[in-house]
Amino acid sequence: MNITLSIPDDVVANAREYAKRHGTSLNQMVRDHLNRFSGEALRKKRAEIAIAYFQSIVPTLPQDTKISRDEMEHR
Repeated sequence: MNITLSIPDDVVANAREYAKRHGTSLNQMVRDHLNRFSGEALRKKRAEIAIAYFQSIVPTLPQDTKISRDEMEHR
């Protein structure tokens, strides 16, 4: 898919220089960034679902309960 972006010329020039120094292209840098960004959102959503699931099946302790590392490993 092709998209059109409005980015100041100096930003594009600096980004192209950066890309060249790092052996990549501006297009690849944008794709990589968007992949990371969209991947982070997906990972966050999956983590939220997992946390909600585990919270629903694990009995809760009072918030002021302190558990030592040894107790955590034992559980």
